[in-house]
Amino acid sequence: GAGTDVPIGSAIAGRTDEALDELVGCFVNTLVIRSDLSGDPSFGALLEQVRESGLQAYAHQDVPFERLVEELAPARSAARHPLFQVILTMQDTVSAAGVGGSGGVETGLRASGLPLSRSGVKFDVAVLLGERFGTDGVPAGIGGVVTGAADLFDPGTVTRMADTLTVLLAGLTQDPSQRISTVDVITPVERRRVLMEWNDTAVPVALGSSVPGLFAAQVVRMPDAVAVVQAGVRVSYAELEVRANRLAHFLRVQGVGAESVVGLCLPRGVSAYKVKCRIAYG
Repeated sequence: GAGTDVPIGSAIAGRTDEALDELVGCFVNTLVIRSDLSGDPSFGALLEQVRESGLQAYAHQDVPFERLVEELAPARSAARHPLFQVILTMQDTVSAAGVGGSGGVETGLRASGLPLSRSGVKFDVAVLLGERFGTDGVPAGIGGVVTGAADLFDPGTVTRMADTLTVLLAGLTQDPSQRISTVDVITPVERRRVLMEWNDTAVPVALGSSVPGLFAAQVVRMPDAVAVVQAGVRVSYAELEVRANRLAHFLRVQGVGAESVVGLCLPRGVSAYKVKCRIAYG
């Protein structure tokens, strides 16, 4: 989330009424779990907070989500969900291993599913998790799927989200007492890309070259090429040289020479030299 108030959606079965036990159908409701990250809590403290928020939400799980939206009356937009943009679902349903006569399931019952060629998502990001077990029934961790809205994210971005979530959880579970702001969220691949690949910008430069010398050579080589672009204004190398020389001559008249210290307080932009001249004249 872009702040300290982070609401996340979570699906719930919606079968608290015993009258629904014998009915076949989907009664899923959606809860909004709100987390307060102000004060930079530790991961352990955050878990306690989320647990309390979850219990309070479960206590009112029979309230229809549509009614919650009506009561809160948030600003509506067709481009996003009204109360949250990320949904996290923990799939903890029991496997139907008893189909066919064991496990108390009626003999002769067969169930099958229709394969989907593509998955869909109703939110910006959907995280579906489930507990894994080995062949001997021993817990083997948690796995899942991260799905992103194609209108907002490309596949590479969603993959990075999943990788970052994995790194984040690994760091938090190693030391739950650490503050959440101190946990590393950069994967080893990303760290190498930032520190090594993106900084690998070395180019051969002639011995003894200087920035003014390289700039002067560029002016001679490509005087009309664009050197600076700012707010739609374009300045060529030739024009930039004229402006720089104009400012240099002005400073020389003021007594500035070799080894002189000149303080600069200029805003970013192609007209910064004008500001300097006005201040000097004033």
